[in-house]
Amino acid sequence: MKNKKNRGATLTELIICIAILATVMSIAGAALFDAFHSYAITTKIQEDEYNLRMAALSISRQIRHGVKDVKKDLLPDILELTMYDDTIIKYEVIDGRLTDGGNSTVPFVEVNLSEFTAKLEAGRIILALTGEHGMTVTMTVAIDRIIRS
Repeated sequence: MKNKKNRGATLTELIICIAILATVMSIAGAALFDAFHSYAITTKIQEDEYNLRMAALSISRQIRHGVKDVKKDLLPDILELTMYDDTIIKYEVIDGRLTDGGNSTVPFVEVNLSEFTAKLEAGRIILALTGEHGMTVTMTVAIDRIIRS
């Protein structure tokens, strides 16, 4: 007669163990995939926000360098600045990228945008840049002290 203590695992127990292990591994794999996916999305959104802030900062620095005039009939889609040295700098979105036309004296890196608006209100330019991922950065630059009538 065989002793029950020496008995090995049955085929049914082995199949159940493998099924439980496969379920746990698939849940862990899905959680790990979601974590990497969330990290990638968060990184893209942070990069988008950084690029938007840098573009807005570059425009505000250019304005502070000395604006003689702002072409009002192009607002809100295009911001055209005439500087004191008569250089014209035109910020506009072309094919989804905000560009300065290459005339800016301040370092400017083109940025992908879904929307760009510039308003002139009470001696201030209000910029609003909306990135690819829906993040909007707004900046207000006072120009009443810069533009001399």
